[in-house]
Amino acid sequence: MGIKDSARDTLIQTIENLIKAPPTKEEVDRARNQLLKQIELNLNSSDQVGVELSEWMAMGDWRQLFVRRRRLQNVTVEDVTRVAAAYLKPSNRVAEVLREPAFPQTEFDQLKQEELTKLEQQRSDPIMLNFNASMRHVLPYPKGHPRYLPTFDEAIAELKTVRVTKSGSFTQIFSAHRAVSWPL
Repeated sequence: MGIKDSARDTLIQTIENLIKAPPTKEEVDRARNQLLKQIELNLNSSDQVGVELSEWMAMGDWRQLFVRRRRLQNVTVEDVTRVAAAYLKPSNRVAEVLREPAFPQTEFDQLKQEELTKLEQQRSDPIMLNFNASMRHVLPYPKGHPRYLPTFDEAIAELKTVRVTKSGSFTQIFSAHRAVSWPL
């Protein structure tokens, strides 16, 4: 057994133990407090606040940082247990994802709506419009190329066509995400 196999087996065992023996309230509190403390430290540090907000802006909306913080404040053991049971199952492991993807329609619809909202906001933002036009000029890949950067209207139209299918959900979601992400 190689190092990779041993690491994989340890990771799988850790995940399965999380489902069998959920974390205690103290463990969840400790993890939540560490995450919240890191957010607060970043927001109170003059050299980190810009970086933190920029990262969230790059993901589409800096206000999501504060939404995430508020959600973290309310996380319970039951939330962790529910999410672990829903997502940390064998069919969601990387080796299995393409064979048996698990992406509930309601979550897909929510993700899709969030991305459409971000694109709509960016479509009317002069800075984002300028950045998109500049990137399209600097990296003039033809439509259909994996690194092609669509206009916001093209990205919105493409995202509206994305559907979950049993065999292609990962590929479709990844392709849709690439359509709205910056080229490599």
